[in-house]
Amino acid sequence: MKLGIMRKRIIKNKLIIDNEFLEKLKFLLFGLKVYGFLKK
Repeated sequence: MKLGIMRKRIIKNKLIIDNEFLEKLKFLLFGLKVYGFLKK
């Protein structure tokens, strides 16, 4: 149980650190989806 809590905490910290990167990635994926839709 403690290990799970620690792992969750580490993941949460990593998410906070990578938040900017994740936002850029989401924007990129959205752009690719739009591009794929327009290409059809």
